[in-house]
Amino acid sequence: MQKRLLQIVVSLAALVPVLGGLAGVMGNPLRGAGFIGSQFSYLSGLLLCIGLCFWTLVPNIERNGEKVFILTMVVVVGGFCRAIGVLTGGVAGPAVYACLVMELIVTPCLYLWQTRVARLEAVDDAIPRG
Repeated sequence: MQKRLLQIVVSLAALVPVLGGLAGVMGNPLRGAGFIGSQFSYLSGLLLCIGLCFWTLVPNIERNGEKVFILTMVVVVGGFCRAIGVLTGGVAGPAVYACLVMELIVTPCLYLWQTRVARLEAVDDAIPRG
């Protein structure tokens, strides 16, 4: 039951970077702004890729701890960088704070949940069936 619930939550949470990345690629407000516009498109593609990568891990989420950890670290480091920008640049809007919650709270919690599910699955697999 825990594994299935985790799969559902990770699938839904991965919608955030997938949709955010697609929105950035398709509706780049900086298109035509040279390097800055190009950088925005590139980073939007990375965001899209993060969500897609999380989706590839869902079917066997209990066995993908290292990959979940790596993706979580990418998201957390990005969140810390965003937080530094907010702290040094002044007040941000609600969307920025929502991103920070996702990056610095939700994603690490999902990783911790994944480690719990992996342990539970390992114990369950160790029980002899007869």
